[in-house]
Amino acid sequence: MFQPENMSCYHLHIMRMPDHCPITAYGFGYDSVSDDYKLILVDEISKFHNVVCVYSMKRNEWVRSWMFSNLIPNLSGVVVKGFVNWVYRKEGKIVAFDLDTEEFRLVPLPNRRRHEYESASDVTVDVLRGCLLMIIPSEREIEMWVMKDYMVKESWTKLYTISRRRSFICPINSNEFLIRSPIGYDYIGLYRYNPVTREEIDVHSNAVNGQTYDTLTVVFVESLVQIRKLMGAGGRPRVRQGKPIGYIK
Repeated sequence: MFQPENMSCYHLHIMRMPDHCPITAYGFGYDSVSDDYKLILVDEISKFHNVVCVYSMKRNEWVRSWMFSNLIPNLSGVVVKGFVNWVYRKEGKIVAFDLDTEEFRLVPLPNRRRHEYESASDVTVDVLRGCLLMIIPSEREIEMWVMKDYMVKESWTKLYTISRRRSFICPINSNEFLIRSPIGYDYIGLYRYNPVTREEIDVHSNAVNGQTYDTLTVVFVESLVQIRKLMGAGGRPRVRQGKPIGYIK
């Protein structure tokens, strides 16, 4: 774990996983009910059989549970209202993990018309002003939807639609987003983009030269609380078996 404010690193003992089980999703968040920070790892074993491992910093303990579901989240999750949220890329659904009850739920999706060339695998989620943000690309445009009241389907609101020639990376503030956009044939630039004024401010015009690449961003909340003080008992963490997790509803 890395804390940017004081440039400190802390090593966590990760549970040993079977060699054939790559980590497909991970998330980290604060459980306000138990005043605990938790790390979640999801490992895919088969199409309908997976392992979910939850680490409690306060207890210095891993809980490993079998998960019987075909809704496997993907990559890094974002935290909203005590839930870690991922996109299930095969269907474009949003899977949420309750940091308090340590259970999975499906987040209701907005009522919207699907575009002809829309791909569920390109849908991503982020956080904007403390609300869940859903980014939905199609062939020609990118829609940005925000869920103003978490878990309330009717609260989904479409904020912006931008050209597909731009690729969304992450929010910078309430009115600006970090995007990447092509420059000629060989170059890709990074920009601060305002979807209302459509103004682009150059961040790095020569970010990549003629290369195919992926961009991963991590948004963190500034805090002066030292991670070491949040950790409970020292030494190697305990490991125990949790209850099976059924199909996500």
